[in-house]
Amino acid sequence: MQAEAAFRMMERPADEVDQIIYHITHDLRASLRALKSLPGWLREDLTANGASPSTSVLEILEMLEQQAERADTMLLDLRTFSRIGRMGDEPAMIPFSEALDGALERVDLPAGFSVSREIEVKSLRAPRNELRELFFAVISNAVKHHDRDQGKIAVGASMQAGEIVITIEDDGPGIPEQFCERVFVMMATLRARDDCPGSGLGLSIARKIVDRLGGSITAAPVSDDRGARITIRLPGYLAGPKSIS
Repeated sequence: MQAEAAFRMMERPADEVDQIIYHITHDLRASLRALKSLPGWLREDLTANGASPSTSVLEILEMLEQQAERADTMLLDLRTFSRIGRMGDEPAMIPFSEALDGALERVDLPAGFSVSREIEVKSLRAPRNELRELFFAVISNAVKHHDRDQGKIAVGASMQAGEIVITIEDDGPGIPEQFCERVFVMMATLRARDDCPGSGLGLSIARKIVDRLGGSITAAPVSDDRGARITIRLPGYLAGPKSIS
């Protein structure tokens, strides 16, 4: 009965707003594909016709490509946000390491970065694709906001006081205490988008997934100097009766 209660939100009728977002982002991306290609076509045509574009023209074309790519990223993340709970896999017992590995396959992890894990919880009952999306959202956010060529990310999962507690900790610049709730607000960023490209939706996606699993997610600085820790707390029964190593 507890498991059924945990997924009651997942089984509700599809949210109308999410459906609208999904269809809008789908149609806009079709138009954006042409916009992403135009600067390249212009550059090729100018060269083919013997023209020598000025530096300023080339910079403008490059800027157009960058802005189109940024818009496409935002649309993709909006589409992902709208799919949560509507297009999730059937809830099942998913091996924790399998979900984490699936997420890491998508993360563009720089050569100088490492991910360690200390996993005591073997598996979680959740939609497979959404569990992977949860780990991807948090880990990719840690990588994106890191300010050094080398970094460490530590993932932990344990049972504490009847709850599943998942922590994802990094040694990046950290999150000031006063912004620890703001990072979960849709489209909110703590740095200028030119300094840190992204949609500002990563942790909003993570929170939506965690909410639907009946849990909570918080952010906190690791120390006064550096580092951030994302803590996810989920109902203990989602781990199943034989899920502790």
